[in-house]
Amino acid sequence: MTQAEIETELRSLRAELEAQASRDQSREVEWRRLGRIAKGSSILASLAGLGFIITKAMTATTPSNAIFQDQLAMMSVFFILLAVPLMIIGQALHKSRRVTVFRLPVGTK
Repeated sequence: MTQAEIETELRSLRAELEAQASRDQSREVEWRRLGRIAKGSSILASLAGLGFIITKAMTATTPSNAIFQDQLAMMSVFFILLAVPLMIIGQALHKSRRVTVFRLPVGTK
C-alpha cells in the first residue's frame, strides 16, 4: 500500500467513526428526552394525586357522597404511587455517558 492509499483509508475510517459518534450522540439525546418526559409525567401524577387529596379535604362528607370520598382517596394513592416508578425510570434514562472522539491529524509530518 502506498502512503496515499493509507491516508485515504484513514480518512474513510475517520468519517465512519464520526458518523457512528453522531448516531450515538443523537441516540443519547433521545434517551435523555424520554427521561425528561418520564420525570415530567411523574410530577404531573404527583400533582394530580395532591389535587385529589385537596378535593377530598375540601368537600363535605355526607352519606350521599361517601363513595365519592373513598374514590378520591384511592385515586390519590394510585397517582402518588404511580409517580415513584416514573421518577426512577426518568432518572435512569436521563443519566448518560459522554461520547468522545479523538481527532488525529492524517498526512501531517
